[in-house]
Amino acid sequence: MKKIMIKSLFLGFPEFLPLFLLFIYFSTNLSSVNGFVAPDQSFSFLRSRRNNIIRLPSAIIMSLSNAKGQQQQQQQQQQQEPQWDPATQTYKDGIVPAHESMSLSLEELLSLNHGKLKIFGYGSLCWHPGSKGVLSLANIAEDEHDHERKDNAVAKRKVTTDPGRAIGYQRCWAQRSADHRGTTEFNGIVCTLLSDEEVWRFHHPRNGDDCGEDMEEMEKMLMQSMRPSMTEGLIYTVDEDLVEDCLAELDFREKGGYARDVIDVIEDETGNIVKALLYRGTPDNPAFWKRVYLDLRLAAAIMAVAIGPSGHNDVYLLNLDKFLSHAAKHSPAVALALEDHAEDDRTGELAKMVKMLQNDYRPIFLFGAGSNEHNQLLLSGHNDECSAVYTGNGKHDVKFTGGYGAKEVDELVEILLVVPRETGGGDAASANGNLEPMSLHAGGGHSAMLTRGGNLYLWGWNQSGQLGRLSIIGSYTSSSTCLNPVQPLSDIKVAFADLGHNHTLVIEKGTGKLFGFGENGRGQVNGCASGESCTNFHMPTVPLGLSDETFVHVAAGLFHSAAITADGLLVTWGCGRFGQCLQPDEDQEVNDSKTSSVGRWKTPDGSKLVQVVCGRRHTAVLDDLGRVWCLGENK
Repeated sequence: MKKIMIKSLFLGFPEFLPLFLLFIYFSTNLSSVNGFVAPDQSFSFLRSRRNNIIRLPSAIIMSLSNAKGQQQQQQQQQQQEPQWDPATQTYKDGIVPAHESMSLSLEELLSLNHGKLKIFGYGSLCWHPGSKGVLSLANIAEDEHDHERKDNAVAKRKVTTDPGRAIGYQRCWAQRSADHRGTTEFNGIVCTLLSDEEVWRFHHPRNGDDCGEDMEEMEKMLMQSMRPSMTEGLIYTVDEDLVEDCLAELDFREKGGYARDVIDVIEDETGNIVKALLYRGTPDNPAFWKRVYLDLRLAAAIMAVAIGPSGHNDVYLLNLDKFLSHAAKHSPAVALALEDHAEDDRTGELAKMVKMLQNDYRPIFLFGAGSNEHNQLLLSGHNDECSAVYTGNGKHDVKFTGGYGAKEVDELVEILLVVPRETGGGDAASANGNLEPMSLHAGGGHSAMLTRGGNLYLWGWNQSGQLGRLSIIGSYTSSSTCLNPVQPLSDIKVAFADLGHNHTLVIEKGTGKLFGFGENGRGQVNGCASGESCTNFHMPTVPLGLSDETFVHVAAGLFHSAAITADGLLVTWGCGRFGQCLQPDEDQEVNDSKTSSVGRWKTPDGSKLVQVVCGRRHTAVLDDLGRVWCLGENK
C-alpha cells in the first residue's frame, strides 16, 4: 500500500498522535460518501524512534488528494467569474457577466430559434461587424464563395443579417470606452441600451419615503402614459456550429462594462418577434458615465477628439447616424413604427454637434470647483435641452440633472469651453497654436481664458458688464445654440489680463495700452474719484489720464486696480479707503473735468517694479531686485 510520510509535530509524545491525525483528516472536509472513514479503514501508525516518521493510511491520502482537486476547481471557477479591472477599465480576460434579468439560458434561446443564435446589434454592429471573426461572414456575398473548390476555407455563409428594432429600449450615449474608441487616459464614448423603466429610475431615483405601494402605482401609470421608445438595429442570425466561437469573440469585444442579456426584437421585414441576445450596460455597470449621458455638449466634445485602438470616436458615431438615417428614409416598417414610438434623436443631435466642433468650433477641456451660481464653471447651459447641471455632493457618485440651477461644486469636475475656430489667412497649425491656452483667471462670478494668440474668452456673471459685452454667452447662430460657444473679447488682442470681483482689466497685445470694463462704482474701471458719478462699463475703456502710457502688468482687486508701467512705476486707482491705493496725483490733467483717483509711485532707489497683485483691501508689488513692497489694510 502506497503511503505518505509526514514528520510528526509531537516528537516524544505518541499518545497525542491520533488527535493530530484526526485534525488533518477532518480539516480536508473530504472523505468517503458519508463523510467518515469506513469501519474497516482503521488508522494505523508506525513511529520510528530514529527519524520520527508518521505513516498515513491510503484513506487519508485519497482525502488529501481530493481536497487539492476541489481547491483547484474552486480556483478555476473563480477565474471564470467576471472581474472588473480598474487599470484597463475592462473585464479581465474578456469574461463578461449576464444581466440578472436574463431569463433564458443559451440552450433555451437556441431552441427557440431552431438551433440558431439571434444577436441584436445597436451600436458598431449596425455598420461594422468586424473584418475578422464569425460575424464578419455577414459581409460576404453569396457569389463570393466558391463552394465547388475543395480547398475553400470559407464555407457557405452561416451568418445573415436583417434589420430589426427593440421596443421599450433607448439607445443611450453613456458608456466609457477605454479599449476601442478611447484610452484609459482619455475615454471615448460608445452607446448602450437602457429600458424605458431604467431611464425613468435613473432620472427619478427613489429615497426612503418613496417606496410605498401608492408611489409604485403612480410611477407605473406615468410610465405607461409615455410613448415607448424604439431602437433600430441589426439582427444577426448565426448557425449553431459557430455559436461558441461567436460568443467568445463578442465577450472579448464587449468587455468594456457590457453584460449579456436577452430581449424581444421585431424583424422589420416580417414583423415577427424573436428572442435575441445582446450586450448592454445598465446604469450600475462600472463603465457607465452619468455626466456625459446628461450633458450632450460634453459628450459631443469628447467624441469629436477621442481616439482609441479601434479608431476615431467620431467614426463610430457618424456611421451609426448614417445607418439610422438610411433606415428611417428607406424602410416603410421603421417609418410606420416611428409614428407610435419615440425615436432616437440624440444620435443625430450628437452627430451635428460633432461636425460643428470639428469644422467651426474647438472644444477646450478645463477643470473647476467652487461656486457656479453665475455659470462661471460652465456647468449650466444656455439651452436646457442640450446641457446639464452639476448637483454633486463631493462623492464619487456624481449626479447631474438637466437645466439651470447648479450653485456649488465641492470637487474638481471637468468643464467644457467651446470657442470659434480661427478664420482668415494662415495655416491650420498656426491657427491652432493661437488657440492654445496661456492662462486662466477667476473673478467674483466670472471666469476667463487667455490664449497665446491674444484671444480673451470671458464667461459667467455679466450684470455689470465684466464680460466686455452686453450678452452673457456672446453672439452665436441658432445651429450652435446647444454648444454655447464663447466669443473672444472683440477688437482687442490681449497680452495680459486680470479679473476683479466684478470688473476686468486687460493690456493690449503689441501696444501696451490698458483697458477696463465692468463695475465702476468706486472708479476701479475708469479711475473716477469716489463721490463722482461713476457708471459701469460694458465695453473696454481706458482709465482717466492713462491713454498715453504703456503697461506690462495689471491686477484687479475687490474695488481697486493697479498696474505696472513700461518704466517700472506703480499706478493705482479705485477705492483707497484702506490705503490699498496711492494718493491721486495733484498735478494730473483730466480731459473730461472729472476728478481722478489715479496715483503713481516709484521706488526710492530707482529700481523698477515688474509685477503687482491686488487683494481685497491691500496691494503688493515686486521689483527687479526681488523685493516686495506692500500697501493697504494690515489687520
